[in-house]
Order: sequence, then C-alpha cells, then structure tokens
Amino acid sequence: MPPPFVALRLAASPLLLIGVADANVLWSVSAGKCKLVDRCIMSPNYPDKYGDDEGCTIEVKDGFQGAYVVDFETEPMFDQLVVNDRDYSGSFKPTYETKPDGGMITFISNGALAHMGFKLCPKDPKGPMWTVSGNCPKYADECITSP
Repeated sequence: MPPPFVALRLAASPLLLIGVADANVLWSVSAGKCKLVDRCIMSPNYPDKYGDDEGCTIEVKDGFQGAYVVDFETEPMFDQLVVNDRDYSGSFKPTYETKPDGGMITFISNGALAHMGFKLCPKDPKGPMWTVSGNCPKYADECITSP
C-alpha cells in the first residue's frame, strides 16, 4: 500500500498536494519518472530534456475532469503521450478537454532526440476563473496572455 498523501493548506491559498496517493487526488504517477508537482504532471527532467528510453504511467482517478497542456514538445512520431488510444507527439498535443477513458495516460520515449517533454495540469472541476474571447490563448500556466 502506498504511503498516505499529505496535504497542506495555507490561509487564503489553494490546497498544496504533496505525496503519492489519496482518494482526494485526481491523478498520480503509478510507474516511471514523471513527476506530480503542484497538482500538475510533468515528464522526467521537465523543463529540461527527458532522457532516452524513459516513460511513465499516469493513473487517473474517478472525478478527473480533464487537463490542459501548459507545455508540450516531444520527438515527432517516436516519443509519445498516449491518451484514449491516441498518440500525441512533436507539437501535436492533447486539447484542454482531454479526459482519458481507461483511467491511464502513458508517456514513452525512444533512444534518440530527447525534447523538453510536457507539463499537464488538471482542469478545475469548478470551471475556469475567467472566459476568453478573441485570439488570446485560454491558458498558459493558468494565465491569459495576448497573442
């Protein structure tokens, strides 16, 4: 059985999650070198390049509402993030609404041309803090930016 999950709450700040597994956690790294930091999942060594022949399995819990992509850059066609049996690689990335059906997301890299990798953060189950119209990206590290 994994160790209990530790949660800290600072006054007027969101819940900070530290640890491995708990019923309140929406996803966790169940195998490999990906990291869970501040509710977000990152590829090994992110934002630096991941290594050769690395990978991970991300287990998604009930209640997961999807994720948005903060960063995504892998070797096209060879280093892949797999969600709902669809392979994402290169600059072809999952959309904000991605919600895995089988409860798993996997990442695999081969032995050549490592890249930055990815950072995925969970969609807020209460909805976004704001809405955007026009050309501005909806999310970039939970911020709205101009084009």
